[in-house]
Amino acid sequence: MKILLVEDSDAMRGVVREMLRRLDYGEVVEASDGEEAWFQLCQEPFDLLLTDWNMPNMSGLELVEMVRQKPEFSDLPVVMLTTRNNKQDIVSAIKAGIDNYITKPCKPSQLKSKIDKAMRHAAQRRSKSKS
Repeated sequence: MKILLVEDSDAMRGVVREMLRRLDYGEVVEASDGEEAWFQLCQEPFDLLLTDWNMPNMSGLELVEMVRQKPEFSDLPVVMLTTRNNKQDIVSAIKAGIDNYITKPCKPSQLKSKIDKAMRHAAQRRSKSKS
């Protein structure tokens, strides 16, 4: 599985990258903000977008909105990994098109569960769009 990890904090990116490695999620490509992530998405295919919300240049929410506007990314599973945890933020992220939401800090088992659910949700969306 090829994951695009978008996080502006070097330390947090390192923590999440290590969690993903220990969970055997395969290749992880990193971006430090939404603009860098958008560039990466347009260059190569990914199996999952794992993004923070609060970042300079382009927020994670803006990134998700751009991703969902492009037909070629309509099936890309997206997990928002953020410190924002109020109900209004979660609703905004869902409306933008995320597949799952997890607050930092999190345990590896929680991250795995959210990623797995997001992958299933995206697979269901794909099968519905084909029928």
